[in-house]
Amino acid sequence: MTLKEFRDAFTSFRKNSAPGLDQIRYKMLEQLPIEYKTYLLSMFTEIFFQEIFPSSWKISLVVLILKPGNKTIRPISLMSCVCKFMEQILYQRLSWFIESKFIESRPILPEAQVGFRPFRGCDNLAT
Repeated sequence: MTLKEFRDAFTSFRKNSAPGLDQIRYKMLEQLPIEYKTYLLSMFTEIFFQEIFPSSWKISLVVLILKPGNKTIRPISLMSCVCKFMEQILYQRLSWFIESKFIESRPILPEAQVGFRPFRGCDNLAT
């Protein structure tokens, strides 16, 4: 994982999003010195290759929010920002691999697959 991937992952987050149980916020991650960002990326790489997911990332804080009119409640699950950050880096890497022009000769997804793909939708299909 690279520092460019680190920077790119921040473009998809709202910086004032609520933190999980660890109380680490996106702003804190963004303001880390380069050495710590590099260390965090190496930690993500180790987690990925060793296939050992930190147990603290499997726990979320559930907050109940009243819906308008005070008739029902909606649960919101607050997960670790560090976990969601790693997930975003992996998502971007996977998306690049799947959508890359480099692999057009051997496409992974059929051209008709439009769901959950960037810049595609049912309204973009040729009739």
